[in-house]
Amino acid sequence: MNYRKEKWLFSGIDSESIYEMYNKKVIVPLMLFSSALIVIVIGMVIWIGNWQTSSAQRIEESLALSAINQRFSSLIKTVDDYATWDDANSKISDLEWVNENIAIAVLGKYQFTLTAVIDSHEKVIFSSFNGERHAETLDDLMGDGLTSLLEKLENSKTASGILIIQDQPFLTVASEIRPFSTLKNSSNDHDKKYLIFAEPMGQEQLSSLSKIYNLPALRVTNKKPSPPYIPLKAINDEHTFFLSWERNHLGKDMSSKVVPILLVVFIILFFISILSLHSIRRLSEIIKESKKKSFLDSLTNLPNRSLLLITLDTLTSREKVREFAVAYLDLDGFKTVNDNFGHYIGDEVLKETSQRILSIINPGDMLSRQGGDEFVIIYSGGIDKLKEFSERLIAEVKKPIKREGFVIQIGVSIGIALYPNHALTATELLKKADIALYQSKNFNKGTVQFYDEKNIMITPTHT
Repeated sequence: MNYRKEKWLFSGIDSESIYEMYNKKVIVPLMLFSSALIVIVIGMVIWIGNWQTSSAQRIEESLALSAINQRFSSLIKTVDDYATWDDANSKISDLEWVNENIAIAVLGKYQFTLTAVIDSHEKVIFSSFNGERHAETLDDLMGDGLTSLLEKLENSKTASGILIIQDQPFLTVASEIRPFSTLKNSSNDHDKKYLIFAEPMGQEQLSSLSKIYNLPALRVTNKKPSPPYIPLKAINDEHTFFLSWERNHLGKDMSSKVVPILLVVFIILFFISILSLHSIRRLSEIIKESKKKSFLDSLTNLPNRSLLLITLDTLTSREKVREFAVAYLDLDGFKTVNDNFGHYIGDEVLKETSQRILSIINPGDMLSRQGGDEFVIIYSGGIDKLKEFSERLIAEVKKPIKREGFVIQIGVSIGIALYPNHALTATELLKKADIALYQSKNFNKGTVQFYDEKNIMITPTHT
């Protein structure tokens, strides 16, 4: 290359050309890369936010459904307890007794607005609504709901469903009034009577569920709301109600804060990542806490029946598992405590008794409250030591409890089933432990009874 040509080439590379080249070779690609990266990051942030919101919504929908199902389970347990109450069986025709000892009692204790006793022909024997004796028919309240409820009872001792009463959804349960012991004669089909309880899905009940399941502003509406919600289908009406709550806006809030910052300063992406992780951690903690509450008894903070069944299913599904025992406990004399000293003292007795039992069970064993005055222990401390452990437990529970100037003494009856000797599944273990408990309470209250198929004389009507 000669000097002249070289000079010409050099002369063509002026300041403008250098700017254009730098702009073309560096700035534009960098801007395009940066813009693409920002768009990708913004898209990811929005996607993560939406994913967080949708995931939280799915979990909340599951929790809302669990809340309704758990409430129904509690109502069924309550109506079944009253329906198999010996006094109720013998005095069900005494309407004043029914009004005072059942209708008024459950209205004050459980806020059950409707209490009714009917026969298999839908004839109303007794009914009370909002604390007042009602008319001889429930058609003005339930419409054809009574028929729908009785149809469910044809193949079962208990039934449940949502009924529309005075344009409001009610959680309604019914149970056949029958003796607790199957040795006693059951009623003929034509003589059957049923006890019905109905609880309104009012703000007080919804506020309680909202706190337990961490579902803000839980409410019922007859118009389809925007998500999140779950439909509630009534058995006596074509109309559908909806259970809704405030949406979890963690993801949306994060996106609305992050996107403007990304457009201004790309370096803040680091801090946005921290914010994302913080939001995810916060959401995880909320979900974890909500699930924890759904598996714990609200009074004693012990595992509830749902967690017990999950634990038993896990234990019995393992290929190799050493033998263990399921002990079903029922407190003797607890109903008298409630009747004589009130439910506040009764709750204190339950909490104190729970702590006493926890103090003597082995580390790693589970104590679960089934509701009312019933508990279940999963015992793995050696079958040869089970009798001694049970006697210690009975002695510990019998110790006097001092509360509010009262000295209270209760007892406990225990029924035990062994795995794998007596049963191989969670349901069968609980059933056979309950049978053993029933034998203990009816033949030698305040003792421990092991399940023995040869000695089965009666079978409990509940588990």
